[in-house]
Amino acid sequence: VTLTTRAGRPMPVALVVEALVTATADEEVLVTVRPVGRPDPSTPGDDRLGLDQLTGLPNRWELMDWLQSLAGREAGAAALMLLALDRLKIINDSLGHQIGDRVLTEVGRRLRSAVGSDGRVARFGGDEFVVLVEGVDHEHEVMVVAQRLLEGLRLPMVVGERNHFLTASIGLAYADEEGVEGADLLRDADTAMYQAKAAGGDRVMAFDPIMGIRAVRRFDTEGDLRRALEAE
Repeated sequence: VTLTTRAGRPMPVALVVEALVTATADEEVLVTVRPVGRPDPSTPGDDRLGLDQLTGLPNRWELMDWLQSLAGREAGAAALMLLALDRLKIINDSLGHQIGDRVLTEVGRRLRSAVGSDGRVARFGGDEFVVLVEGVDHEHEVMVVAQRLLEGLRLPMVVGERNHFLTASIGLAYADEEGVEGADLLRDADTAMYQAKAAGGDRVMAFDPIMGIRAVRRFDTEGDLRRALEAE
């Protein structure tokens, strides 16, 4: 799907449909619009260089290059974690986006520190970050990294003369087969992340194929109900 930005430039995007089971056992459908591909050469600033202007981390365009390279790897498992902050909106709404931006910058620093040499960190956009880990022998190794991420964010963060206490929801997708499509890993991690958020946040959830099946079934059911209502 291609959308048009405010500047009139085309932007290719992917639509991700997720079925969520909330803490109260209710089911909801979430449709997420995610940019794909690189910006055109007229894109200003660090975005064109693959860097996020706020955090200095690789941005989503650089991330897409990482994901494309996964299909060509020769051996070793790969894991992708999609991390979303649980309370950034509250900080933005109550203290302003300037404080929120400073929090994001500190979050980026902490994520880099927690991951170390075990993987790569990118800012996907908004309050979302991606961690890519390659060459692991078992999913347990990735869970150890994910727990380090959560623990690093739980430490008090002093920004704007206030202590901020953050948590995050992390979705993990693991591939132990060669030639895996990076876009599939991102989709699966996204599905797991929203399940972690619906379960209350501050946790890691690994993708289970049944999550994707539920998402498709819920989407089909919603479509059938809408068509039935329109037919009345």
